[in-house]
Amino acid sequence: MLSLQPSELHRQIARIAGCGPFSVVSVGEWIFKDDTFEPDLRDARQLYGWKSGTPLWFFQAGWFIDKEALLRDELKQAGCAAPQEFGKNIFLCRITVP
Repeated sequence: MLSLQPSELHRQIARIAGCGPFSVVSVGEWIFKDDTFEPDLRDARQLYGWKSGTPLWFFQAGWFIDKEALLRDELKQAGCAAPQEFGKNIFLCRITVP
C-alpha cells in the first residue's frame, strides 16, 4: 500500500466526477504557484495512477492571478501550445502528465 503526504493541491480536491470515459477533477481554492505547479502535477499523477504522457485539459475561469505570464509559461512547458480563449480570464488548454 502506497502512502502519500497530501500536497496543497490534494487538500483542495473538491470533487471527482465521471464524464463518459473521462474524469473531471475539480479543486477548491487552489492557487497557482510557479514553484509548485510541476510537483502538484507529479503528485496528482501518482495519486490517480495517470501515466506519463496522459492528456489533461486545464481549465481556468474567473481567477485574477498576479502571475498569469508564469502560469501560461508553465502550461506551455506542459504541452499547452495553443490555449483556447473564451473572453477575459477564461481559457482551456491541453497539457500532458509529466
